[in-house]
Amino acid sequence: MKKTLTFSFWVALFAMLFPFCTLSAQKNLRSFDDDSYAGNANTYKTTTRNSYAGGFIPTMSIGYGFVDSDGYTYEATLGVNYEFVPNLYVGARIGYMGGGYNFYEQGVTFNSSMHFISIPLELGYTLVNEQKYGIVPFVGLGFNIGLSGDAEMNNYETDLEIGGDLGVDGRAGLRLMLNGWTISGTYHFPLNDKQESFFGDDSYPELSIGWFLFD
Repeated sequence: MKKTLTFSFWVALFAMLFPFCTLSAQKNLRSFDDDSYAGNANTYKTTTRNSYAGGFIPTMSIGYGFVDSDGYTYEATLGVNYEFVPNLYVGARIGYMGGGYNFYEQGVTFNSSMHFISIPLELGYTLVNEQKYGIVPFVGLGFNIGLSGDAEMNNYETDLEIGGDLGVDGRAGLRLMLNGWTISGTYHFPLNDKQESFFGDDSYPELSIGWFLFD
């Protein structure tokens, strides 16, 4: 499973770069605006997002991850994207990520919590019209630097020695754009042993909201 997800990640990365060499989404997206339409008082016009500004684009994301049936993550990051050609961008954010596990089984109660500095890097392609509605497929990497953690089992508490540990995960997802606001679905999968020790060796989904501000 891990090899399949890693292979899929690199395939998605290639797919994201391919439009840079061949296609422009500007030529394909259309939206409605004012223009004349015979026999109807309503008016329409076909347009695209052709006012390319480039440069830096502020962005923010707040997400919740579903790690199997007992685990969770929550993340809040802020940063910028850089649109270096029309529609194609790279981005970096920084913020906080927390996570842990809570479960009860056969008389054993276990609770844990972990805290990280999170630095997501992202490559994406905006398929967005003039009104800033559309979709944004993206891939990326997450660098999660351990700060502290603790665990409790049947009222016995212990510290988790994760300070300074670096977990790396791959990310692939799709973002729905709603006039600057975003709703995103992302799959995370571990790329090193530390990330597996934090959240297991399986992938997990994350749902997030945020904003993505075009000029």
